[in-house]
Amino acid sequence: MVRPNPCNTCRINSRKCDQNQPCGNCVKSRVAHCVYDVSPKTPPRPSCARCRSFHKKCDLVAPTCGRCFKAYADCVYPPAMNTPEKTHQDITDSSHETTSQAHNVFYETIQPTLLLKIVDAATATEDMVPGVRDAAAHATSLVDPDFLPTLQDYCLVARYIQSNKISPEVACDIDLSTFLANFFIEPPPLRMVLCAHAAKAFHHELSNDTVYSYYRRARKTVSQFMDKPSLRMVQALLFLVQISDGTGQSEFADLIFRYTIEMLLSLRMDLDPDHAFWRATSNLTEIQKEEHRRIFWRCAFWIKLRSTFGQITQPYVLDVNQVQLPRNLQRGPFTILAAGSDFVVNARRIHTKIPSSIHEMIVSHELIELNAHLMGLMAGIPAPMILISTRETPLDQQFKIFTNQLMHLDGVSQFNIITLSLGYFSSVCLTHRPRMYLTAFLPSGSFYLTSPQYASELISSLAQSVDTAQHIGRVFMFLLLATQEYNLKTNLSSIFQPTFDIPKLFPPSFWTWGCAIGIFECSISLWFALCKVPPEWKHRIGFDETAAKLSLLIFREFVDLVQLNLRGGSESVPTHSNSASPNPVNDRDATPTVISPIVTCIHAMVSEVFELHIFEASRESTPSSTTTNTVAEPLELSMTVLSLTEKGELKPIRTQESPYAMMGLLGVEVKGGIRWRAGYEKGWRHFWRNLHLMER
Repeated sequence: MVRPNPCNTCRINSRKCDQNQPCGNCVKSRVAHCVYDVSPKTPPRPSCARCRSFHKKCDLVAPTCGRCFKAYADCVYPPAMNTPEKTHQDITDSSHETTSQAHNVFYETIQPTLLLKIVDAATATEDMVPGVRDAAAHATSLVDPDFLPTLQDYCLVARYIQSNKISPEVACDIDLSTFLANFFIEPPPLRMVLCAHAAKAFHHELSNDTVYSYYRRARKTVSQFMDKPSLRMVQALLFLVQISDGTGQSEFADLIFRYTIEMLLSLRMDLDPDHAFWRATSNLTEIQKEEHRRIFWRCAFWIKLRSTFGQITQPYVLDVNQVQLPRNLQRGPFTILAAGSDFVVNARRIHTKIPSSIHEMIVSHELIELNAHLMGLMAGIPAPMILISTRETPLDQQFKIFTNQLMHLDGVSQFNIITLSLGYFSSVCLTHRPRMYLTAFLPSGSFYLTSPQYASELISSLAQSVDTAQHIGRVFMFLLLATQEYNLKTNLSSIFQPTFDIPKLFPPSFWTWGCAIGIFECSISLWFALCKVPPEWKHRIGFDETAAKLSLLIFREFVDLVQLNLRGGSESVPTHSNSASPNPVNDRDATPTVISPIVTCIHAMVSEVFELHIFEASRESTPSSTTTNTVAEPLELSMTVLSLTEKGELKPIRTQESPYAMMGLLGVEVKGGIRWRAGYEKGWRHFWRNLHLMER
C-alpha cells in the first residue's frame, strides 16, 4: 500500500509534512490522530474521442464537452468513464431532464393568464427568479443579465409553442420539444429571439414595455454574439428578420438578412452536410443535418421572396443544387416559386419604364415575351399544386374541391399550393394591368378602341385581369372560412349556401405578410374595374360586379387579419360594423407594419366603391350623408422606417420610403387623392394625363 503525501491535517492547513507517524506538525499541534489517506489516487479522466482526434484539450464535461457542444458533434468518452464524477454541468443536465419531464405538469397546473401576469410583472420590475439570481450571482458580474434565461422566459416560450399563434417558420425549422427541454442551455441569441417572438404573439395580453423589452434583449444578444457564427446563430438572425419586418424596421431587417447570408456562406452551409467538407470537420447527427438543410432552403426561398417585393438591393446567389432537400420539402415547388419570382422581377423592370407610345404599350415585343413566359409558368405547374376554379362552378362545389385538395396535406405542402396559386394569378394581374388601364384612360372614339387589332388585345387584358382577381377572391373566401378561431365578417348568404361543414385547416398565424402583397395586386384590378372602367367595356367581358364587390371585401378582411398577425394577434379579431362600410372598426393597436400602406390603400378602395353607390344594398341601408361621392385629401402612401430606441420605443427615422409591393398604382389615384410613393409613379401620372396627345 502506497502511503500518500501528506497527512490529512497538513494537507488541510497547507503545511509541509515530514511523512512520519505521527508527523512533526501533528506532534507540535497536539493532534490526537495523524491520519494519512490510504486510498489510491484517482487516475486522470481521458478526453473524449473527438478532442483526442484533434489533439485538443477537453474540459471533460459529461455527457457533452464544450468543444463538441459548440460543433454540434457527438461526444463519446471511453468505456472507463461509464460512471464519471458528478460535475456542475452534470447536475445542470439532470435538472434539465427533470424540467423537460415535468414541464407539462407544471404548465397545466398554472393558468396561461397567470403565466402572462408573472412575465409582465417580472419584466416590469426587472427581477429574475430568486433561485436563478442567487446561482448566477458571480456570473452576472461577467455576463450581461439580459443574456441569462429566466423562469419567466421559459413559461412564455412554453405557452407560445403550445398555442396556435406560433410562426410557421419557427414550427418548421426548430425541433421544439428538444429546444424546450434544453431551454436553459440553448445559445442566448436563439433563445432570446424566440422569447421576442412569443412576446409579440401575446402582444395584446402583455404591456408594451414587456414586449419591447424582449425585442430589445433579442437585438442586443444577437449583436453581441454576431462574431460567433453557428447554425443556431443563423436561425436566430432569420427569426429576427421576421420580427423586424413585422414591426416596420425594414432597414434593420435588410441589414440582418445580409448578415444571415454572409454567415451562412462563411459556415459553408451552402454545402450539403454529407459533403466531404462536413464529413472531415464534424460528425453531425441526422437531426442536425436536417436543421442544416432546412435553414439553407429557408434562406434560398427568402432571397427569392424578398427580391419579388423589391427588398433585395444586391443579389445573392445560393447554389440550390449543392444541398439536398429536407424531408418535408420538395424541389418542384421551390423551382416553380423561384421561376415565378424571376418573372415578377422581369415584369416590374418592364413596367417601371414609361412607354413612349400607345402602340408600344399594347404590342411591344417585351410584353409579348412576358405573356409567353407567363404561359410557360402555368404549363410548368402540376394540376394538384394550384387551386383553380371557374365562374360557372357553384361556390359550394368549388370549396369541396379546395377541401379535398388541401385537407390531407401537411402545413408545408398547403403553404406551397397557396403560395403558387396566389403568386401565379397575381402575376397575371400585374402583366395585364397597364393595358387594362387604357380602357378607362383612352378617350371615347379613340382609334385604339375601335381598331379590331388593338381592341381585342385590350379586351383580353381586361378579361384576364378581372377573372384571375375574382378567382383569387373565391380562393381566399374559402381560406378564411377554413381558418381556425375566425368567423368571416363578409355576408355571403346572397351567393353561397353551404351544404357541408368546411374544416378548419389553418391557424390564424398561417397567414404571413407575403400573401398580402399578392392580394394587393388583385385588389387593384378589381377596384379599377369597378370604379374606372366604362360600362360598355364591362359588358363586353361579362363583368360580374357582385362577385367583384365580394372579392374586394374578402381582400380587405384578409389584409386586416394579416396586419393583426404582424402586431401580435388578439383573442378577438377586429370586426366590421357593415360589410360594405367605408370605415371599419380599427385595430386596438395602431403600430405601423410592413403592410400598413397596403391595408390603407385597400380600405380606401372599398370606401370609394361604396361612396360611388356601387353597393346598392348598402346604399339603401346607409344614411345618405355617408354615401356622398367624396374626394380624399391628397395623400401619398409611403413606408415609415422605424428604429428601436434605448428606452424600448419604436420611433420613425424615415417616412418617404417606397412601400413593399409587386408594383404600385402606376400613376392612378384612389378616391381622387391617394397616391403610391415610388420612383416610377410620377412618370406614369404624366403619361395618363397626356394620353390624348399620343393619338394617331
